[in-house]
Amino acid sequence: MQCQCAAKHMHVEFMDFMRDVAATVPSGLDLHVILDNYATHKHAAVRAWLDENPHIHFHFTPTSCSWANPVERFFSELTTRRIRRDSLRSVIELEQSIAEYLAHHN
Repeated sequence: MQCQCAAKHMHVEFMDFMRDVAATVPSGLDLHVILDNYATHKHAAVRAWLDENPHIHFHFTPTSCSWANPVERFFSELTTRRIRRDSLRSVIELEQSIAEYLAHHN
């Protein structure tokens, strides 16, 4: 799956993303997704979709949880090592820069 960026952070975009992720999981396997407590992840439409996909399990992190620290550190490194060093003139250039960074570090 390729890097995806969305202009908005709403339940519709999140569900599109989750459908793409779910399509990559072989049948018979469960998918466990760790999420923060952002309202988008708990929207009624998302919960209904989740009910229709019992092999997908959402796990929500507690507020101010310490296991989000590695994720926050990764985004900090992305910002300092790539984004702040680039001269980006558009959202498209920002997305390309992020995708290149992820391709190099994954």
